[in-house]
Amino acid sequence: MILSQKRPAVFLDRDGVINENVETLTLYKDFHFIKKSEEAIRLLNTAGFLCIVITNQSLVGRGILSLEGLEAIHKQMQTSLKEYNAYIDKIYFCPHHPQYQPECVCRKPGIGMIQEAYRDFNIDTSRSYLVGDATRDIKAGMDAGLKTILVKTGWGGSDGHHSVQPNYIANNLYSAVEIILQKYPRA
Repeated sequence: MILSQKRPAVFLDRDGVINENVETLTLYKDFHFIKKSEEAIRLLNTAGFLCIVITNQSLVGRGILSLEGLEAIHKQMQTSLKEYNAYIDKIYFCPHHPQYQPECVCRKPGIGMIQEAYRDFNIDTSRSYLVGDATRDIKAGMDAGLKTILVKTGWGGSDGHHSVQPNYIANNLYSAVEIILQKYPRA
């Protein structure tokens, strides 16, 4: 069996990185892309990076959002990205809430979603990044052996849950992608 060539990946948090933070996002009508996020994802696609979303979605665990509702939001997000010739290769989500499932390994800062992506894709971790707006995102990326970029959108690192130092800081997802492409202009 011949393994496919390893590809670099960019792991993206969803809320606060791709779209604006909304306290209880249960309908796509409340989903709003952060300026130039769609173009940033297209640039990653064009450069040959896998574009993978990893997102904590505790609204499901709290019974506020159904799995079908979450899947509908993600499906519409993918449909909207197509208008920009952009796409997400895969979306991983943790539906758990720590109050109800304290032993969860997939909820960031846990690295369960990243490990699942490692199993699903042949990822070159030496050329891969995690882009997030919260310290839990950066901790997860660091613990998984990825380079990390903290964006100033969303939480902008102000959640203060973890004492971490990202590799880079960017104004938004588009600026983060510019950093990545400067480091690896050809994936």
